Amino acid sequence: MINPHIDSLEHFSIQELELKVSDLQRKYFQTRNLSLQQQIANVLDIYKIELQDRRAKELNRQQSQQNDDNSLDNLINIS
Repeated sequence: MINPHIDSLEHFSIQELELKVSDLQRKYFQTRNLSLQQQIANVLDIYKIELQDRRAKELNRQQSQQNDDNSLDNLINIS
């Protein structure tokens, strides 16, 4: 989904993205205009996908860091 009004979300932190999502959800349910709801839903999907991608990358980073800590090189003590 491409939206011409959204350039890049890289400069947002995860917390800022979460705030944007909650704000857009609130606005979605406040309006009764179906066209506006559809536009908000499209933007909301973009933010949710970005948030999901960031969380997945963070989880992968944590898991790889944990695997590095538990690797055989760190478990074998030669002294």
